[in-house]
Amino acid sequence: MSVHSNPVEPEADQRVFMLLKSRNRFPDLHVRALAGLHPIEQDSWRWTMKRFSLEVVLPSDREVREFALRFVIPRIAHSAAPVVKISCFVLGQNAGTITCDSPCALEFRGGFPINTLEHPVLTLHFEVESSFQHESDERELGIIIPLLDASHAATERLPFRIS
Repeated sequence: MSVHSNPVEPEADQRVFMLLKSRNRFPDLHVRALAGLHPIEQDSWRWTMKRFSLEVVLPSDREVREFALRFVIPRIAHSAAPVVKISCFVLGQNAGTITCDSPCALEFRGGFPINTLEHPVLTLHFEVESSFQHESDERELGIIIPLLDASHAATERLPFRIS
């Protein structure tokens, strides 16, 4: 706001209104890599394989509907494979799919099956469809997951959230 702002006069009203969504923290949320993630690199990120799985222990006191996982498509992977498709399956059902056509940081968003209270521990199976293979790295590479700081130990530092 400037010194000339005056909320009483419509021509001089420079107030800003924002609609925000609260993202509650779930202290009893636990997430761990089951399979398909390579070792941590530079204490800040890790590659996945083309198929990887996460185990999620959901809060016991409330139903959750959605989840999100942040990831990165690096420029080198995008130049070799301009389109990357990522899908997730939970309890044999497709929980979501995203198609990425640019190198950037993104967020995969998916939906949990109805009645998560009946399934306090779920396995999320991710599949990365990409033709990328680094010429000097023999590992199977999917996407990069940036890690959170050390205070997020219950999630193995994975940028995973629920709502």
